[in-house]
Amino acid sequence: MWVLYALMAAVFFAVVHLLDEYCIDEIFEKPWIGVITSALASLVVLIPLPFILPFVGWQWPTYSILLLAISAGVLIQVSQLLYFNALANTNAGIVAAYWNIIPAILPILSYFIFGRILTPNQYIGIVILIFASNLMLLSDHNLETRASAFLCMIGASVLQAISYLIQDSVYDQCSFIVGFTLMTGGIIMIGVFPLVFKKVRSTLNTRGGLLGSSIKLFVLIEITNLIALAFAQKSIKEGSPSLVAAVETTMPGFTFLIALIVFSIFKIKYDTKIFMNIWKKYMALIVMIIGVYLVS
Repeated sequence: MWVLYALMAAVFFAVVHLLDEYCIDEIFEKPWIGVITSALASLVVLIPLPFILPFVGWQWPTYSILLLAISAGVLIQVSQLLYFNALANTNAGIVAAYWNIIPAILPILSYFIFGRILTPNQYIGIVILIFASNLMLLSDHNLETRASAFLCMIGASVLQAISYLIQDSVYDQCSFIVGFTLMTGGIIMIGVFPLVFKKVRSTLNTRGGLLGSSIKLFVLIEITNLIALAFAQKSIKEGSPSLVAAVETTMPGFTFLIALIVFSIFKIKYDTKIFMNIWKKYMALIVMIIGVYLVS
């Protein structure tokens, strides 16, 4: 079941990547504005939560688990900051492929920290998924990447990998709803923190009209992002962080398919390069299916 959750996370994250790239190109003056808008949108989405908690059997975890959960959310949000900066320098397809750094380093971290060893088939599946995802990238851009985006995504991927391991520990000690709520709290806390600085508020004021008119879009993006995070964290709770990260390398494939559907149905061009070497992309999708089968 964890494989299905991980695949659903990849689908929703692909949608978020496409919408985030639009916001970076058309709405945000600075990439870091995306961190603040996502935190504020998350706050709006979670307002009903206090009224729901009494009915889900809420139990406070120990202080150490509480701090770990919030820390995982903080790492996710800092990773988001680096991700937004990467999007400002290149497009969603390349950024989605750069997340492949996570499954490359997670098995190593898991082995040295927890002594976890995967099966040979699972290691082969991870390599296949990374290969297929990068095949999707190369068919789009022929190695036309930017060093700044790559460096940002290295940092973002390392933070996400550490967050995955923390999430795994948190969910061993508490229920999914408790862990997810606390991590989302960490995401919101670090996201709204920059508002204490006058310069940040001043920059936001200069874009106030455009940002205000885009509130519905921000809420839609954050709802989609929270759904993606929920699927990702649920898959981590039931599976292995290394394998979950491997399955999520299908994100570039879903990014391509979603863009293709949008173009075909709504006649909206997203990026003409997405439709280059289309046969290679279909081949990459087939390889991804094989990789997902092996890691599952």
